[in-house]
Amino acid sequence: MIQASCDLSAADLEFVSELLRKETAIVLGEAKKYLVSSRLKSVASEEGFPGVAPLVAALRAAPNGKLRRAVVESLTTNETYFFRDESLWKYLRTTLVPALINKREGERALNIWCGASSSGQEPYSLAILLHDDFPALRGWRVRIVASDVDESILSKAREGLYDQFEVNRGLPARALVSHFERAGTKWRVREPLRKWIDFRKVNLIGPWGDLGRPDVVFMRNVLIYFDQQARRGVLERVAQVLRPDGNLILGSSEVSHPLTGLFLPVDRPSGTHALATANPAR
Repeated sequence: MIQASCDLSAADLEFVSELLRKETAIVLGEAKKYLVSSRLKSVASEEGFPGVAPLVAALRAAPNGKLRRAVVESLTTNETYFFRDESLWKYLRTTLVPALINKREGERALNIWCGASSSGQEPYSLAILLHDDFPALRGWRVRIVASDVDESILSKAREGLYDQFEVNRGLPARALVSHFERAGTKWRVREPLRKWIDFRKVNLIGPWGDLGRPDVVFMRNVLIYFDQQARRGVLERVAQVLRPDGNLILGSSEVSHPLTGLFLPVDRPSGTHALATANPAR
């Protein structure tokens, strides 16, 4: 493998940043130069380029091919872990899910969309919570759609294969024993739990496909990377697909983002996540 230089000119940073913005609505800037350089260095090495500059030159010459996908996917942020934000999962367990069960008793169906599922820890955490804490849901139609823009990270999520470090981050020991099996030095989510989740590629600024009418939409820690116009557009579309009495859950860094006219804020026991319902008056 060729060892690549990580030099990144201001012009190349601007080109790559604009490419990513058009493709995913994620906004980068000069402050992200080190991150961009580091990730493009890895792509350059994998694709056989002697440095970042030749990689970007090739991308400029053929911006719509396989290289474009590799660059875009390398720059999407995929930081996640099991049961991230403990207070949120406590709120789901004690308040939101019990209320949903009461509201949907007649239908005996739940539809949940994880809109930025990354490598799968969030939807698997949700499936574990629903399975272990709510036996009343057995016999219900429970649909969890988990989407991401990065096809390579979705492949990992579908496989459900995690190393020791990943399962040590937030996953309770009892959940590891109950829902995972050894796969060499790693752990794989057991097939019954994997079947709960429909992983699919969705670009939040592109077509979404058939999501049904979700009762809950998780859109955590993704809108912070969008500019205001793109963020507003995504929230408007969420408001259109979410059931009128459904819930939107945002990340802890997104509490201050405006939901004006689209959603109604929900009182919650802590300020570590944003929770809202669709606004029937919109």
